[in-house]
Amino acid sequence: MFTPALSSSSRVNLERTLKPSDIRYTLDGSEPTAASPIYQGQTLVFGETTTLKAGLFVGGQLVERPVEAVYRKAGQLLPLASALKPLPQPTTVAQVLPLLAQADARLGERLFHAPSGAGCFNCHRLGEHGNSFGPDLNGIAQRTNARHVIESILAPNAVITEGFNTLLVETKTEVCRGVN
Repeated sequence: MFTPALSSSSRVNLERTLKPSDIRYTLDGSEPTAASPIYQGQTLVFGETTTLKAGLFVGGQLVERPVEAVYRKAGQLLPLASALKPLPQPTTVAQVLPLLAQADARLGERLFHAPSGAGCFNCHRLGEHGNSFGPDLNGIAQRTNARHVIESILAPNAVITEGFNTLLVETKTEVCRGVN
């Protein structure tokens, strides 16, 4: 999923990857169905936070997993109290574990989502926001323990979950990156 920040508005055009087919879409975050509007080539303009989901349909049947983009109005998240700066010494799991009792979930959410934050949303999804280049973090507490989460935050590339390896494809005219 793609999550750009809007300054005032954003213009979006969609393109079919399979012909003959229809792109059906929603603007409320719900999954597109055969009853959803058909994209007719018009430019979609978003001035407020909008969750666009689009799916490719052939003969009224969804043939690809829908893609999602959340266009977030800039300034809707509170700015962080201070900019993140590198620490002189690397943080360890042993230092972080005792601090969990004092953790502030709201600040953590701001760090996750804010453009000036930790940048987690660039790869991960939490709630209805973020991307799908890394594992979805919804319900993470039910899937693993605090130590593993902290280790993954401190060294995000140390262990890559199966299915989220980065794939680089170079052609004569372009370079494409994706997740396989």
